[in-house]
Amino acid sequence: MTEQPLKPVPPLSVEDGTNVTFRRAQEALCHGYQECKQHVRKAPCTSVFFAAAAGYCLHRMPVRAIVVAQVRLLSALAPPTLLLLGLAKFREILKSQAAEKPDLEDRHHRSS
Repeated sequence: MTEQPLKPVPPLSVEDGTNVTFRRAQEALCHGYQECKQHVRKAPCTSVFFAAAAGYCLHRMPVRAIVVAQVRLLSALAPPTLLLLGLAKFREILKSQAAEKPDLEDRHHRSS
């Protein structure tokens, strides 16, 4: 029995990487939601108690201040994040152009 060598996996592009990350987060949230539904079906009394306790805590917490702080943090982090994503995409484009350039030169030499 001969084993075939493993083919190298091409690196993910920036879009593919972010799509995979978002898909994993979505799957984790859906899985957590399903677990929560199962727990509520198994123990409805304790679920109602914890929901009431969470509602009471949220009522007492300064929700507006927390939301404002999160918006400020996101607005401060958005420009550097977008810059890094742009630089990563630019690097990816340069690499793909560099990889295609020798192929174009070989075709040009072969046709001459």
